[in-house]
Amino acid sequence: MYNLLGDTLRLLFMKFIIYSVFGYFIECIYTSAIEKKFNYKRGLLMGPYCPIYGLTLSATNKIIESNLCYIWKVIIICLVVFFIEYGTSLLLEKIFHRKWWDYSKKKYNLNGRVCLENIVIFIIGALFIGVKINPLFNFIFNIDDGIFIVIVFLLFIIFMIDCFFSIKKYYHTRYYQIKLN
Repeated sequence: MYNLLGDTLRLLFMKFIIYSVFGYFIECIYTSAIEKKFNYKRGLLMGPYCPIYGLTLSATNKIIESNLCYIWKVIIICLVVFFIEYGTSLLLEKIFHRKWWDYSKKKYNLNGRVCLENIVIFIIGALFIGVKINPLFNFIFNIDDGIFIVIVFLLFIIFMIDCFFSIKKYYHTRYYQIKLN
């Protein structure tokens, strides 16, 4: 039981990291195309990942693999995306006193935290990744357990160090902004 749980958590973390890095590069490409200049600073963390993509795609992964009909998959993915994006936006704003994204100029938005356009894009992306990209992860099952554990451990340590210093940087800035104002 422990080994099965450990294997599941390691695989889930690897997918989280892969999806987070993938999301980071998609964000960079998208915003660079919109702004017509290279934009590499995306999100809270210093490293090349956007955890909201990792969290959302990991959360929708099992839904996509389920035997539900596509309409139910779409509805559930829509709800998952909505709650994760809205909740993350609200949480980050409460902690750091700044907005990390603002969809208030887009149609059908809720408090600028989520908008229908992005939810639809995310549903399409999640379904595409779930059907076309996830099967490519089978190579992970062929990695030697010892090597896999070391890779996951190193990635986890790197990710946690990045989280610590990124949060410290923004929280420290938040503290001085509040004191000065």
